[in-house]
Amino acid sequence: MRAFPELKLTFPIALDRVPGTEDLLVIAQGRSYGETTIFRINDDPEVKEVESLLDTPGGGTAYGICFHPQFAGNGYLYVGWNGRPARDEKAPKRCYITRYSWD
Repeated sequence: MRAFPELKLTFPIALDRVPGTEDLLVIAQGRSYGETTIFRINDDPEVKEVESLLDTPGGGTAYGICFHPQFAGNGYLYVGWNGRPARDEKAPKRCYITRYSWD
């Protein structure tokens, strides 16, 4: 049985709850490899709509989401991803952890 049968996301990779909310963040790819997008959805089996929050820098692939232990106070969200930095297309592919601030 599908958890969100009405939700149309191709190739979901990871899902995590935003602390203190009813929202979930989902990492999904548009195809079976490459660039990913982080979406926000409501934790409701009937959910149909997604909100696009972030495309992976430089076309990389995100694979994990983690919230800082004091997320409620500092808003830090960490995303694990691999690929090239957006500013340097000739750089070798590497694994990264990027910290974002949530408003």
